[in-house]
Formats: sequence, structure tokens, C-alpha cells
Amino acid sequence: MKVAILGYGNVGMATFHTFMNMPEIHELVLCGRNKDKIEGELADFKDSLALNYDIKTRIKGGGYEMTAGADIIVYTIGPSIKNHTTDRMSLSKVNIDIAREVSEELNKYNRDAIIIVISNPVDVLVSALMRFTGRPREKVIGTGTLLDSARLRRYLAEMLDIQPRDVSAYVLGEHGNSSCIIWRWTTVMGMPVDRFLSSQIGINVSLSSEKLLEVIRRAGFKIFEKKGSTSFGVAAAAAQIVNAIIHDTHQILIVSVTLNGEYGIDGVSLSVPCYVSSCGASAITSTTMTKEELDALTASAEVIRSNS
Repeated sequence: MKVAILGYGNVGMATFHTFMNMPEIHELVLCGRNKDKIEGELADFKDSLALNYDIKTRIKGGGYEMTAGADIIVYTIGPSIKNHTTDRMSLSKVNIDIAREVSEELNKYNRDAIIIVISNPVDVLVSALMRFTGRPREKVIGTGTLLDSARLRRYLAEMLDIQPRDVSAYVLGEHGNSSCIIWRWTTVMGMPVDRFLSSQIGINVSLSSEKLLEVIRRAGFKIFEKKGSTSFGVAAAAAQIVNAIIHDTHQILIVSVTLNGEYGIDGVSLSVPCYVSSCGASAITSTTMTKEELDALTASAEVIRSNS
């Protein structure tokens, strides 16, 4: 399996480091325009490999020609949000323009790989890269709210003093300010979270899904304010998608794909439950939502559409 990572910023390098520890990836390539930067990063990683004999991955780097033959391409290119910004959509125009330019180069060397999009606004870029590269929709996947869902699980687990793996929680829609929690799907060991909490403290309580949603929407920005970037969480999300592709697991993940009438939404990319396999990602439509939940998802789609 050959994987190419486009971009060498904080997210790109965290992703590169994470993928180096995936034994299924035999060749890992770092691609971009600044070849001096790439050479320096690779030399640094090779020093670490000289001290870790268990990692067998071959690492290389260079321009976009290095994507030739890659099975998976991870797109991390483009500027990130600024300190004063709390809306990823502010990056739409500049990152769409960059995606158009990069796609022209990419199509010279690779037209078949599955593309995993990390850069923001991720939902807008999923649609853009699908158009610019001419790939079918199942082959352009955004990390989307996979990370938001993980943050919600972590937050609830810390609040309840349990492990995140014991919590099922799903954030859908935009990876941004219009995301929505499907509250009826939020459970602890199969029990609705309110019921679980009430059983533990002996009185009936009800958590506010609106307040939880606001916490999750702000989570990435809080990290950004403290350390200047977010990288490790989204790299782990990308690795989960790659693992499902490599092993053809048909795992259900909340990722961003372009919808074609599912949930009554057409021509917009956003996060919904998807089967992820060696063929890419396909949206699942056999889920049940209330009218309020579906309205929230539709409203999120319109926010994305207006910025695409």
C-alpha cells in the first residue's frame, strides 16, 4: 500500500508521523512544492527510523509526481484559521483556489487514488476536489465530524468518569458552526446517556444537548488558542479512515461525502454515517432521525452550499 501526503504543515507532519507506525503502509510519500522543507523533514524522520528497527515503511518525498501509483492521497494543503477567527468557512475562497491548482498537478500523475481531505473547510473542499479531479464521490472523503464525534465521546466520558469506548455519540453535518448532535443516538453501554447518568446519581437529570454542541463546536478553537494549531486528533481520524480502506472493513464512520439525494440533500458534502471500505465511502440512508434532527442537518447543508 502506497500513501501520499500532500502538505507539510503541522497537520501534514502529524499525519505523516502517525502513518509511519501503520505496518500496512509499505511506502509513505511526502509531497509539495518546497523540496528543501521536504528533504529536511524526511532526514529528521530517517534519523528516528535509525533508532526504531520495528518500522519498515519506506519514506520518500518530492513534488506531485511522487503521487504516481499511490493508493491513497491525504490532502492537508492550505492555510489554517487565524487567532481571531472562529469560522472555518472564512478559508473557503483561498483554499478552493489552491485545491483547483493542486488538482491540475495531481491529475497529471494520479487519477485513481482515494483522496482523504483534512484541510478546512473540509466539507467545501470535498466537493471542490471531487469536481476538480473528476473522481467519483466515493473516492473523495473528508475527515469531517469524525473528530467532532470523538470529542463528544471524550467529553461525555470525562464527565461520567468512564472510558470513551463505552460511549456512542455522533455529530453530523458541517465540521464547523452548524454541526448537529443526533441526541437519540447518544448512549452509554447501549443506555440513553440521561438514563445512565440518572441511574448513577439516583435522581432524574437531563443534559443539555445545545450546551454540549456548543462545547464541541468550540473544542478545536480552544486547542488552537492554546497551542496555535490542532493536528494529532485529526491525524488519528485520518488513520482510522485509512485503516478501514486498507482492510476493507466496511466500518461505519461519520465522514464527509458528497450526497446525491440522501436525507433529501443533493450536491453538498457533509458528514453522515458511511460504510468505509477499499472502494471508498458510501452514505448510509437507513438511519432514523426526527424531523428536528433532519431539519438541523438540512440547515447545515445550506450553510455549506452557500460557501461552496
